[in-house]
Amino acid sequence: MADAAGLLILLAVAAASLVALLTIALVRGMRHPHRRTVAYAVARNLPCDPEERGLMYEAWTLRRSGRGGGDVTLAVWEVQGRGGADAAPLTAVFLHGWGQSCLDTLRTIEPWPDLVARMVLYDLRGHGESGGPSRVGIGEEDDLAALLDELGPGPFVLVGRSLGGGIAWRQA
Repeated sequence: MADAAGLLILLAVAAASLVALLTIALVRGMRHPHRRTVAYAVARNLPCDPEERGLMYEAWTLRRSGRGGGDVTLAVWEVQGRGGADAAPLTAVFLHGWGQSCLDTLRTIEPWPDLVARMVLYDLRGHGESGGPSRVGIGEEDDLAALLDELGPGPFVLVGRSLGGGIAWRQA
């Protein structure tokens, strides 16, 4: 009987250890998704920046305070619309999904360049060219608010996809 109790304890400890390890791996994977950078685009023959889509843009970074100290740099593309006088005096701010980057948004940016005066694409924390670990949607609306402040007066249209949609919804 003592052998059976010892075996049950061993199995319980092994199961608890397995659950703990899988949880740690899951959390780490969520906070550090594979980055979709220029190398990702080149390997798939995708545009590497807005200029390759015939759009004029300026690349810049936004510095934000990281959790627990340290700074995080967010990569931003500010893209001119091509609608001219017919374009609405709006700025469309695009937010990509988890595990994606500006490069994914760039593939699906049409018809926005013809509709608005300016578009802004940025990589969320831990994605693309931005630093830090991903927050998986928790508190990332603070980064969006800082970006909107940096861009100046609106009006803005928030265009979010997947995780980006949730961030845009919480910001609005």
